[in-house]
Amino acid sequence: ECAAGAIAFSSLIVGNVFLILTSLSDTRNFVSVILENNKALVIISTIAFTLLFLTIGNPVLQKIFSFEYPGHQHFITSIIGAVSVLFILEIIKLLRLKHFVNAEKLSEINPALTSLDKTIAKVI
Repeated sequence: ECAAGAIAFSSLIVGNVFLILTSLSDTRNFVSVILENNKALVIISTIAFTLLFLTIGNPVLQKIFSFEYPGHQHFITSIIGAVSVLFILEIIKLLRLKHFVNAEKLSEINPALTSLDKTIAKVI
């Protein structure tokens, strides 16, 4: 039970860091976000992963949080799950961007496209 809590906790932390990566830009993919010199991203990610490893690996913190050390192999599952969700979110972002660009081109061709239609295109 305590090991399951540690695995769930680490999955949440890893997932949130990956969610931050995909949410930093509406138009660029996560690779360009990572390659950009973003000091805040490096600092936040480093702090999050350091605290995660300390919480999972330090016996005192394990006792405080009622965690049991599940081994480092559970991180592989957490990372695979987070990467899977990241790719799904990136595909959605790409489809949304492609749809928005198509809507903009349509408005250039057909000026009758109203602002409401543009708003709907942005949401989709």
